[in-house]
Amino acid sequence: MSTDNRALGWTWLVLVSATLLSLAAAEGGETAQIAGTLVLAVAAIKVGLVIHRFMEIGRGSQGWQWFFLVWLLGVSGALVITSALA
Repeated sequence: MSTDNRALGWTWLVLVSATLLSLAAAEGGETAQIAGTLVLAVAAIKVGLVIHRFMEIGRGSQGWQWFFLVWLLGVSGALVITSALA
């Protein structure tokens, strides 16, 4: 198995684990605001992994990597702030 396939396999495993963590947080006994913030944070991490590994932005130029990082932080921050204010 090549290193690229191994890295994609581990990334997929992390994505599935993060999905299960989000499900546990949403269905657990935490308050809705804490669970919502945790689910949004895990979703942001998952989006970052998908962009970096599966869309191969990590192999692109440094400018694209920074653009998507800033975009992800901006959108995720806006969602967490509006969720907290609601």
